[in-house]
Amino acid sequence: MPLINQTLPHYHVSEIHSIEIHATPERVYEALKQYRMGSSPLFRFLFSLRKLGGLPTLLLRRQPLTRNWNFEEPSILNLKPFVIVAEVANEEVVLGLIGKFWQPAPPQVNLKDGAEFSRFDDPHYAKAAMSFLLESHDSITTLTTETRVYVPDPTSRLLFRFYWAVIGFFSGWLRVDMLRRIKRMAESESQRLLARM
Repeated sequence: MPLINQTLPHYHVSEIHSIEIHATPERVYEALKQYRMGSSPLFRFLFSLRKLGGLPTLLLRRQPLTRNWNFEEPSILNLKPFVIVAEVANEEVVLGLIGKFWQPAPPQVNLKDGAEFSRFDDPHYAKAAMSFLLESHDSITTLTTETRVYVPDPTSRLLFRFYWAVIGFFSGWLRVDMLRRIKRMAESESQRLLARM
Protein backbone atom coordinates (compact mmCIF):
# COMPACT_ATOMS: atom_id res chain seq x y z
CA MET A 1 0.00 0.00 0.00
CA PRO A 2 1.44 3.43 -0.93
CA LEU A 3 2.47 5.48 2.07
CA ILE A 4 0.25 8.37 1.02
CA ASN A 5 -2.79 6.14 1.58
CA GLN A 6 -1.74 5.85 5.22
CA THR A 7 -0.81 9.53 5.51
CA LEU A 8 -3.96 11.08 4.03
CA PRO A 9 -6.52 8.39 3.21
CA HIS A 10 -9.39 10.91 2.94
CA TYR A 11 -9.07 13.91 0.64
CA HIS A 12 -11.07 16.36 -1.44
CA VAL A 13 -8.53 17.07 -4.19
CA SER A 14 -6.02 14.73 -5.80
CA GLU A 15 -3.57 15.38 -8.61
CA ILE A 16 -1.22 12.75 -10.09
CA HIS A 17 1.66 13.07 -12.56
CA SER A 18 4.22 10.47 -13.68
CA ILE A 19 7.37 10.28 -15.78
CA GLU A 20 9.59 7.42 -16.95
CA ILE A 21 13.28 7.79 -16.16
CA HIS A 22 16.12 5.71 -17.61
CA ALA A 23 17.91 5.26 -14.30
CA THR A 24 17.82 3.03 -11.24
CA PRO A 25 15.51 3.90 -8.32
CA GLU A 26 18.63 4.73 -6.29
CA ARG A 27 19.74 7.33 -8.86
CA VAL A 28 16.24 8.78 -9.14
CA TYR A 29 15.88 9.02 -5.37
CA GLU A 30 19.26 10.72 -5.11
CA ALA A 31 18.21 13.24 -7.77
CA LEU A 32 14.96 13.83 -5.86
CA LYS A 33 16.92 14.48 -2.66
CA GLN A 34 19.10 17.03 -4.48
CA TYR A 35 16.30 18.81 -6.35
CA ARG A 36 15.67 22.42 -5.35
CA MET A 37 12.40 24.16 -6.15
CA GLY A 38 14.24 27.43 -6.77
CA SER A 39 16.14 25.87 -9.67
CA SER A 40 13.00 26.19 -11.81
CA PRO A 41 12.47 29.62 -13.48
CA LEU A 42 8.82 28.69 -13.91
CA PHE A 43 8.44 28.11 -10.18
CA ARG A 44 10.22 31.34 -9.26
CA PHE A 45 7.96 33.31 -11.61
CA LEU A 46 4.70 31.80 -10.36
CA PHE A 47 5.72 32.04 -6.71
CA SER A 48 6.64 35.71 -7.19
CA LEU A 49 3.13 36.34 -8.52
CA ARG A 50 1.70 34.51 -5.51
CA LYS A 51 3.70 36.68 -3.11
CA LEU A 52 2.58 39.87 -4.87
CA GLY A 53 -1.03 38.78 -4.42
CA GLY A 54 -0.51 38.53 -0.67
CA LEU A 55 1.41 41.79 -0.28
CA PRO A 56 -1.58 44.02 0.66
CA THR A 57 -2.68 41.52 3.32
CA LEU A 58 0.80 41.35 4.82
CA LEU A 59 1.00 45.14 4.95
CA LEU A 60 -2.41 45.41 6.64
CA ARG A 61 -1.35 42.80 9.21
CA ARG A 62 1.95 44.69 9.65
CA GLN A 63 3.78 41.41 9.11
CA PRO A 64 7.31 41.21 7.70
CA LEU A 65 7.41 40.70 3.95
CA THR A 66 9.78 37.76 4.18
CA ARG A 67 8.21 34.34 4.70
CA ASN A 68 9.79 31.17 6.00
CA TRP A 69 10.04 29.77 2.46
CA ASN A 70 13.60 29.42 1.17
CA PHE A 71 13.60 27.68 -2.21
CA GLU A 72 17.26 28.17 -3.11
CA GLU A 73 19.21 26.27 -0.48
CA PRO A 74 17.29 23.31 0.96
CA SER A 75 16.34 20.41 -1.24
CA ILE A 76 12.65 19.66 -1.67
CA LEU A 77 12.79 16.96 1.03
CA ASN A 78 14.17 19.49 3.54
CA LEU A 79 12.03 22.45 2.49
CA LYS A 80 10.22 24.12 5.38
CA PRO A 81 7.36 24.40 6.25
CA PHE A 82 7.00 20.92 4.64
CA VAL A 83 7.84 17.95 6.85
CA ILE A 84 8.57 14.36 5.92
CA VAL A 85 5.59 12.36 7.16
CA ALA A 86 6.62 8.91 5.86
CA GLU A 87 9.60 7.56 3.94
CA VAL A 88 11.02 4.34 2.55
CA ALA A 89 14.31 5.17 0.84
CA ASN A 90 14.38 4.53 -2.92
CA GLU A 91 10.66 3.67 -2.88
CA GLU A 92 8.46 6.48 -1.59
CA VAL A 93 8.47 9.64 0.47
CA VAL A 94 5.48 11.72 1.61
CA LEU A 95 5.71 15.40 2.54
CA GLY A 96 3.07 17.16 4.63
CA LEU A 97 1.97 20.80 4.79
CA ILE A 98 -0.85 22.51 6.68
CA GLY A 99 -2.27 25.95 5.96
CA LYS A 100 -5.10 28.12 4.71
CA PHE A 101 -3.84 28.13 1.14
CA TRP A 102 -6.83 30.03 -0.26
CA GLN A 103 -5.98 33.21 1.63
CA PRO A 104 -3.87 35.91 -0.12
CA ALA A 105 -1.11 35.58 2.51
CA PRO A 106 -1.92 32.10 3.79
CA PRO A 107 -1.24 31.26 7.44
CA GLN A 108 0.78 28.04 7.70
CA VAL A 109 1.44 25.72 10.60
CA ASN A 110 5.10 25.27 11.45
CA LEU A 111 5.28 21.54 12.06
CA LYS A 112 8.08 19.87 13.99
CA ASP A 113 7.69 16.47 12.39
CA GLY A 114 5.39 14.02 10.64
CA ALA A 115 3.74 12.96 13.89
CA GLU A 116 2.55 16.52 14.47
CA PHE A 117 1.14 16.58 10.92
CA SER A 118 -0.83 13.40 11.65
CA ARG A 119 -2.16 14.70 14.99
CA PHE A 120 -3.26 18.11 13.70
CA ASP A 121 -7.07 18.32 13.65
CA ASP A 122 -8.20 21.95 13.26
CA PRO A 123 -10.96 21.56 10.61
CA HIS A 124 -10.52 25.12 9.33
CA TYR A 125 -7.05 24.33 7.95
CA ALA A 126 -6.22 22.25 4.89
CA LYS A 127 -3.90 19.28 5.21
CA ALA A 128 -1.85 18.67 2.06
CA ALA A 129 0.27 15.62 1.36
CA MET A 130 2.63 15.28 -1.60
CA SER A 131 4.17 11.90 -2.34
CA PHE A 132 6.94 10.71 -4.64
CA LEU A 133 6.58 7.05 -5.56
CA LEU A 134 9.31 5.13 -7.42
CA GLU A 135 8.47 1.95 -9.31
CA SER A 136 11.16 0.05 -11.22
CA HIS A 137 10.70 -2.20 -14.26
CA ASP A 138 13.56 -3.36 -16.49
CA SER A 139 15.98 -0.40 -16.69
CA ILE A 140 13.29 2.24 -16.21
CA THR A 141 12.02 3.88 -13.03
CA THR A 142 8.58 5.46 -13.05
CA LEU A 143 8.47 8.46 -10.75
CA THR A 144 4.94 9.44 -9.74
CA THR A 145 4.00 12.45 -7.67
CA GLU A 146 0.57 12.70 -6.09
CA THR A 147 -0.81 15.67 -4.21
CA ARG A 148 -3.83 15.30 -1.94
CA VAL A 149 -5.63 17.99 0.01
CA TYR A 150 -8.13 17.45 2.81
CA VAL A 151 -10.28 20.31 4.15
CA PRO A 152 -12.79 19.13 6.79
CA ASP A 153 -14.70 22.40 7.37
CA PRO A 154 -17.38 22.92 4.64
CA THR A 155 -16.88 26.71 4.38
CA SER A 156 -13.10 26.40 4.24
CA ARG A 157 -13.49 23.60 1.68
CA LEU A 158 -15.63 25.82 -0.53
CA LEU A 159 -13.02 28.60 -0.38
CA PHE A 160 -10.30 26.08 -1.18
CA ARG A 161 -12.22 24.76 -4.19
CA PHE A 162 -12.48 28.29 -5.62
CA TYR A 163 -8.75 28.72 -5.04
CA TRP A 164 -7.97 25.37 -6.65
CA ALA A 165 -10.10 26.21 -9.69
CA VAL A 166 -7.77 29.15 -10.29
CA ILE A 167 -4.38 27.59 -9.49
CA GLY A 168 -4.99 23.91 -10.28
CA PHE A 169 -3.66 24.19 -13.85
CA PHE A 170 -0.51 26.00 -12.71
CA SER A 171 -0.02 23.50 -9.88
CA GLY A 172 -0.03 20.65 -12.39
CA TRP A 173 2.30 22.57 -14.72
CA LEU A 174 4.82 23.00 -11.88
CA ARG A 175 4.74 19.30 -11.02
CA VAL A 176 5.34 18.28 -14.63
CA ASP A 177 8.25 20.74 -14.79
CA MET A 178 9.65 19.32 -11.55
CA LEU A 179 9.45 15.72 -12.80
CA ARG A 180 11.21 16.65 -16.04
CA ARG A 181 14.03 18.33 -14.13
CA ILE A 182 14.48 15.36 -11.80
CA LYS A 183 14.53 13.08 -14.87
CA ARG A 184 17.32 15.15 -16.46
CA MET A 185 19.31 15.09 -13.22
CA ALA A 186 18.99 11.31 -12.76
CA GLU A 187 19.65 10.41 -16.40
CA SER A 188 22.65 12.73 -16.76
CA GLU A 189 24.19 11.20 -13.64
CA SER A 190 23.58 7.69 -14.99
CA GLN A 191 25.17 8.61 -18.32
CA ARG A 192 28.15 10.12 -16.53
CA LEU A 193 28.70 6.94 -14.55
CA LEU A 194 28.38 4.79 -17.68
CA ALA A 195 30.96 6.94 -19.46
CA ARG A 196 33.44 6.22 -16.67
CA MET A 197 33.17 2.46 -17.19
